[in-house]
Amino acid sequence: MEKKTLEILFTNKHFCIPDYQRDYAWQSKNVADLFEDVRESIETGTRHYVGTFILSKVNPVAGEATIIAATQLGDGIASPPTDSVRRTASATVYNLVDGQQRLTTISMILHALIAELPSNDVDRIVYESRFLRSRGVPLLILQDINHGFFCRLVANSAEVEPGTRGQRLMAAAYADIKRYVQALRTNGNGADAIRHWLEAIKDLEVLEFIEDDEGRAIRIFQTVNDRGVPLTNMDKAKSLLVYYSNRFLDGKLDHSINDCFGTAYRCFDSIKEIAEAPQTPIDLMKAQRFTEDSILRWHFVSPKTDKWIYNATEEYVLDGFLRPSLKERRENKENLEQFIKSYTNGVRDFFAALLSLIGRVSNDARYYKLFVLLGPSTYLYPLIVRLSQQELIDQQVPGDPRFTFRQLMEIIDIRVYKTRRTDPAVDVTTLARDLGGMSPNEIAAALRTFVLRFMPDTEFEPRLRQDVDGNEALVSVFFALDEELLAHRNALSYSVQRLSELRAQEPTIEHVFAQKPLFDFPGHGFGSGEQYAAHCHRFGNLLVLEKSLNSRCNNRTVHDKITVSNLYGASSFECVQQFRQDRSVKGPFDVEAVNDRTEVLIRFCLDHWPIWNEQSSAAVGI
Repeated sequence: MEKKTLEILFTNKHFCIPDYQRDYAWQSKNVADLFEDVRESIETGTRHYVGTFILSKVNPVAGEATIIAATQLGDGIASPPTDSVRRTASATVYNLVDGQQRLTTISMILHALIAELPSNDVDRIVYESRFLRSRGVPLLILQDINHGFFCRLVANSAEVEPGTRGQRLMAAAYADIKRYVQALRTNGNGADAIRHWLEAIKDLEVLEFIEDDEGRAIRIFQTVNDRGVPLTNMDKAKSLLVYYSNRFLDGKLDHSINDCFGTAYRCFDSIKEIAEAPQTPIDLMKAQRFTEDSILRWHFVSPKTDKWIYNATEEYVLDGFLRPSLKERRENKENLEQFIKSYTNGVRDFFAALLSLIGRVSNDARYYKLFVLLGPSTYLYPLIVRLSQQELIDQQVPGDPRFTFRQLMEIIDIRVYKTRRTDPAVDVTTLARDLGGMSPNEIAAALRTFVLRFMPDTEFEPRLRQDVDGNEALVSVFFALDEELLAHRNALSYSVQRLSELRAQEPTIEHVFAQKPLFDFPGHGFGSGEQYAAHCHRFGNLLVLEKSLNSRCNNRTVHDKITVSNLYGASSFECVQQFRQDRSVKGPFDVEAVNDRTEVLIRFCLDHWPIWNEQSSAAVGI
């Protein structure tokens, strides 16, 4: 390992980011931190250390192919390579094993700074050849899916349009960088300020580690931390697996490990992209705390594995399971090879299966309602994915053709996790673990036993009769009620587009009678404030309503909301319109109406999310 300046690092090299690397992940704070590092080095007159870069040499034939392909991707054409490109291809190409986030961002900063110099400026020509391109070939070559986009982005193409989450982050980072550079030019001494910054970046200090063998280079990856994007346990797991392949199997599985993890990283990015999209927001997965490690843990708790525990943490997967499992097998090459193949293929397939499920929310209303509206408990995901991998998720339940296994997941989530608000972790993870050895009949029976144990009708019904305001399934319940009402008048069920439109209105739970009484007692059938408080959060006093309307309903009487201001009349929800019609027929809303409506809604829930019978089409308790 050798300490160098950034300028020396770039000398006579082309950097290639392998496809197995995760996508660009830096955000505004990371970019701001890097700018602050450079600013500090300028103000203090010192060289600033920006981290370690781990490189592995690419053989000349593969290097030539990489550079030629990169040239064509950057140009957007598939023309034969020129003699100049072929000469450039003879330069050494290095895979960037670690440091891609920093180097990609530094490259964008250099592009933005250099673009501020006049096109015929000698310094611009020198800096371009030193840091950006050699004979027209970029010195930084990104993954196939990103390289063409990156070239167009730094060329300030007006046509550039991000196609992935990583590309959106890259575009956002470059926009931030250009703002910084513009402010630098405006507030400094124009081109002189730009040159001053370029000199400071040229002299940034780095540690360079070059290894001929890529597997050995990856072995040290887990000890190095990319600034601003800490290594995940999944990064460390990949590095650990490559280490064992390289050390004990002569590198035999290096490429297959990289391929499997590369696929998993791409699947994760696609999952995040879907979950963060305004049309398909999945709260669990768009949260910053949801990482590749979350899915890696789901994968661990679902199959039968050595050292299985029901409450495995993300750290346990690496340190409690994977590390000791590899160590135990290192003396038996055949056993070690089989274990690594099985584990890496399993990780890849699990990530792919989850992406396949999440991908359905865009065009299948059933999955939109499950993942976006309901949002099943995180503890159910291993079970859901395993059902999908066994091609059972859309199959009818044996003995009760009214339901699919997907609907059983909805029933379990609404009854046990949303209504009971409990976490029977041992039971549900054990079920996910044992799923692979069970028949569809056995799975349905086991799921039914699970519900009967934790939320039978004898408990579900009285819980729905109590205060339910905090039940996280309520919005989904009212959406289901809407579709039931639509079906009664032969109207179409909600499409994904319509669900997305309604979801964009931020549906919230509305109290028909306000949470604070707006009349004196006795009134509306309530004899006292205590009686009012006992009924306020009951099912029959709740509706779903668009957030904007709900805010305007605050501190208004029922008569006002229905008649005077007609706020309920402005709602797009069918159940709200049905409520208005009921009041016009049945008379003013009072305590008796709250009780009656509560019973109706309880009956709807029992009918809609029943305990299925694996022996007949009759649901238990219906």
